[in-house]
Amino acid sequence: MSNLTFKPKSKRLTVSFERISGDVIKGENQVRDFTANGANKGKALSKSREHIEGLTTALSQGGILDPISVHKDEKLGSDGRPRYTVIDGHHRLQAYKEAYRLGLITTKRVRCKELLDIDRKEAKDYALKTNLKDTLNMTPQEKYQATWINLWMNWDELKEKSLRDLASHFEGNVGRTTLGKMRKTVKHLLEEEAELYSYKINSDKPSVEPWRLMSTKYKHLLDSDTDAYEQAKLKAEITISTALTRLTDSKDWRLLDDSTKEKLAKRMLGWDFTDEEPEVSFDF
Repeated sequence: MSNLTFKPKSKRLTVSFERISGDVIKGENQVRDFTANGANKGKALSKSREHIEGLTTALSQGGILDPISVHKDEKLGSDGRPRYTVIDGHHRLQAYKEAYRLGLITTKRVRCKELLDIDRKEAKDYALKTNLKDTLNMTPQEKYQATWINLWMNWDELKEKSLRDLASHFEGNVGRTTLGKMRKTVKHLLEEEAELYSYKINSDKPSVEPWRLMSTKYKHLLDSDTDAYEQAKLKAEITISTALTRLTDSKDWRLLDDSTKEKLAKRMLGWDFTDEEPEVSFDF
């Protein structure tokens, strides 16, 4: 049911914004990830702020905003009443809060659309479909990041799809080449770093590094023009680098003095202690 073409059943309700979780600025449970923009994060946040201010002005003039899509939490609030999480409408929720704080509206109750008969992961799939075509357009980097996370969320369903079907699943918002690279990266991580990444697939909130960083880190492995030998060398370099990072972060390594660390490093490089050694400085 996680296909992006489905439209869940819903019902209308009004509820206090204090019982709804979702923060557009902090990025709490929203599809759009401002950090995906890198150096342009400030510009994206500024655009988001302008959108909130426009909605707040509309409320002050008696305007009616579209209902906020929410999904009921499994646990009740401390007051014994249901709580909800925003699926789509973070900007609208923020506008309601600010309009109330400024005295522009007198009620905390907001119009909502509760999504029914789906779990939280399916609700997030629906949010992705909605936000990829949102009037406040996502940047390409935000679309890549949202797609990257969704791929992890629905890995068992998507891993064997053809690139054409995969592009159709994401409604053409991300190109086939990028989707192929994303899937290749997930497969690589599950094969080479299974202990770190295997438990993150099919999760409704996978905590994986952003695509912006992963695509840079594994750029050479993802380049189809790189020959097999070069790919093998790069793969080996990444594997060894990861192992060395774990080693130098270990308690055992921190127990050793610099002299012992230097001896072990020379042994790893295959230097004969009786030979004349090159002038190398080790900085641990």
